[in-house]
Amino acid sequence: MRDIGSSRELFLAALLSIAMLVLQVVVLWFMMCACRIHLTLVTASVVFLILRLGTMIPNAPANVGTFQLFTIIGLTFFGVEKTAASAFSIVYFGALTVPLWALGVLAIAFSDLDLRATLRP
Repeated sequence: MRDIGSSRELFLAALLSIAMLVLQVVVLWFMMCACRIHLTLVTASVVFLILRLGTMIPNAPANVGTFQLFTIIGLTFFGVEKTAASAFSIVYFGALTVPLWALGVLAIAFSDLDLRATLRP
């Protein structure tokens, strides 16, 4: 454990983790700008924090519903209309989720996995 705490890899992993969080906030901010929700980058980071803390609790598969709820809560806290926040939450969820579903379908399609055999009782 002592070696892990002083290794270069730990600091590199921490730096990459922080960079990933920053990039996720930037993506949220860019999407907000694209949807004509004009808030600051700092505000986007607070909305991101509200969203991530809210979806930490166990909930529906893929955070459906909870993701939208906490996105709406975060945006309305900063004065965004509820209808605009609702629409944005759906667009944001789709932009984050649909590419992952597509990659999953492609991965299954090009693998040797046979779902019919897997799903049989």
